[in-house]
Amino acid sequence: MKNVLEAIITHLLGDSFITRETNKALAEMGVGNSVEERRIIALSTLSLTLIPHKDERGENVPVWQLAGRPIHKNHKDHRMWLKAIRRTTFELSNMRSLLSMAEVVGCVWCKAETHSSEYCPFPKLKDWKGPTLDAGEFMRPEPPYKPDTNKREAKVTKSDKKGKENGKK
Repeated sequence: MKNVLEAIITHLLGDSFITRETNKALAEMGVGNSVEERRIIALSTLSLTLIPHKDERGENVPVWQLAGRPIHKNHKDHRMWLKAIRRTTFELSNMRSLLSMAEVVGCVWCKAETHSSEYCPFPKLKDWKGPTLDAGEFMRPEPPYKPDTNKREAKVTKSDKKGKENGKK
């Protein structure tokens, strides 16, 4: 796992977009004195976690979860930063590579994103009262919660056009 994380960080150190983004974001916060220092500060927060996972056919398909401290304070820039990392294919030795997948890994029981349902510790507890996973059954995790999905826009009223708040004169 150390070699994989080292390959990811090495690849990101050579990426010009990552360099520009880390420099811009951390310079605004007053962190670091040079471009190189800011890049190293941002990428030194990365960590890698191996999540055991099984697919629909019951085959072991391990998932590597990359995590790190956000470098941006606003949500829009942070999403752009994540998108840049997700679109990157990381080349490993022996002609192997890692790439991001649109696979949702999560637990149906406890809603954690650090393990899949087959490996949840809660159903293994002695006093567990919730549902249990039958042998050989595959449980697909629920899609991530998105509060703004299907949200309706409010209608513009005459008072809004005049610059007044609703309910006040």
